[in-house]
Amino acid sequence: MNVKGKINSCKFQLDNNSHPNKILQEDYKNFGANNFNFEIIDFLEPKENDAKNYTDELQILEEMWIEKLQCF
Repeated sequence: MNVKGKINSCKFQLDNNSHPNKILQEDYKNFGANNFNFEIIDFLEPKENDAKNYTDELQILEEMWIEKLQCF
């Protein structure tokens, strides 16, 4: 996964008022870009020689961190 590209894509969507998370988009609009940080808080290490799609695992990891940080 291209993490840098994913962050840039998210920022682009927020800057252009087109992010799919409408609550995040509204907060971004109300509080401004300078009040948001984008950082990597966890990693999912793929197993060696594994061509598995980790989409589901990444979604679970994201949901876990959203709940843990209570960023809603």
